[in-house]
Amino acid sequence: MDFNVVRQGVCVNELIYEGSLEQAVDSDITLPDYCPDIQRILKCLIVPQVTGTQASGGRITVDGAVLIRLIYVCEQGRIHCFEQTHPFSRFVEVQNMPDEACAQVQAKTEYVNCRAVSQRRIDVHASVTLMIKAVAPRSEELIDQAEGCGVQIRRSCAPVSSVQCCVQRGFTVSEVMELGRSQPPIAQIITSCASVRVQDIKVIPNKILLKGELEVRTLYCSDEGDSRAEKITNCIPISQILEADGIGEDCRSDVRLEVACLEVTPKSDAEGELRLLDITARICASVCAYVDAQAPMVTDAYSTAYELSAERKIIRLARLTDTFSDTALCRGALEIPGSGVSSVMDLWCGGITVSVSVRDGQLVVSGTVTVCMLLIDSGGDIQYLERQTDYEYLRRLENGDVPVNCDPVVRAGAMDYVLSGESKVDVRIELTVTASIFEMVEKKVVTQISMMEDQPKKTAASALTIYYCDAGESVWDIAVRYNTTVQAIMGENQLADETVPEKCMLLIPSA
Repeated sequence: MDFNVVRQGVCVNELIYEGSLEQAVDSDITLPDYCPDIQRILKCLIVPQVTGTQASGGRITVDGAVLIRLIYVCEQGRIHCFEQTHPFSRFVEVQNMPDEACAQVQAKTEYVNCRAVSQRRIDVHASVTLMIKAVAPRSEELIDQAEGCGVQIRRSCAPVSSVQCCVQRGFTVSEVMELGRSQPPIAQIITSCASVRVQDIKVIPNKILLKGELEVRTLYCSDEGDSRAEKITNCIPISQILEADGIGEDCRSDVRLEVACLEVTPKSDAEGELRLLDITARICASVCAYVDAQAPMVTDAYSTAYELSAERKIIRLARLTDTFSDTALCRGALEIPGSGVSSVMDLWCGGITVSVSVRDGQLVVSGTVTVCMLLIDSGGDIQYLERQTDYEYLRRLENGDVPVNCDPVVRAGAMDYVLSGESKVDVRIELTVTASIFEMVEKKVVTQISMMEDQPKKTAASALTIYYCDAGESVWDIAVRYNTTVQAIMGENQLADETVPEKCMLLIPSA
């Protein structure tokens, strides 16, 4: 008798690489002639920018640049900024990496050491960590059916989110924005930072129509001869069509946007004044699309005719239960030591730590926000300070008792502050929390069935066997013990369920 096994594949995302690379930054910078001498260094900022990531040919390549931003005060007490960019390209070898691999890179500044050698020369040593995570779709082949040679299988199904596509796409947003008439012309840009958020997603076959907004915050100094600085916020709409082979209208999509690179350059208007901002941002979009499915599986098997061997393993199945991009408000009272605060020139976010836990049936996303501040103390001097404040975001889970997997991204948006005293600044930061929540289920399944046709089983001596069972016993376990079938026992005893409801006598027919 022929023995056949039918399999069905479920597409899952498999982690194929997770690691980090260190990128050293060693630079000897001499200020150009148009920059005034350094009287005091406020801060040397190291801003890593990942401009491109490619996973192919058994290698993950990361291209980018490290922006060195030197913020200092000249002898006249005015704030200035000098920037220098150092490009880099790093790669890591990954064995047996499939062509469909998708790599994500997060860059983080580990340390910065800046020393003024003279009034026009500085020595910078820093280190940047590139955290790389690569996944690829993989088909998990599970046994769906088996027939022939008296084989009996115990089947079950579990809900699963099957991966339809996982891609990364980059695009550029450019816009020239004009200053308001109440604001003075630009002498020099001090800092600029940006955040991006998704506002609407529409899926059509093999494409995603994406709408969002890029918010750019710029601090600049004017030519009015004092130490004050001007702030301007520009919002640029985003509308993009992204190619995503395999995605369809029945998919649930996880779309994340990140500003990989930002350039803000002052330009002259028709009257010759620097009243225009030329903004160019490189944005990276990560798209993962899932479709809900039922994963068939065989959890046990035996044969009434022959001995068989069954290989088993534990598989982890993920079901997408929630995809969200929500806002959370972070508040903090920051103590400022020293002679007190006269005014705050600017605030921006220097970094966010993220940790995930589950508490009382809720997902808890928490961590710290590093707040960078340029301020003027009571003596009129410009100071730079960094302080940390905590945040926490809660979201109710669909099933609080089931283990979940979640890898959220937290980005800072609008920031506001109030001077609540000479040595205290109350800050309010709007955080955007973007995440997908997956319920994780572990199942022990049969992955291989081998029929031993040279080892037939002995036939039963009697056509019926009387068995006294206890309430709650499994008909499957009884059938295995007496080498018969579940259908035969249930039909002979008119059972409606595979679990015996009460203590009783059963007639066990021979197979």
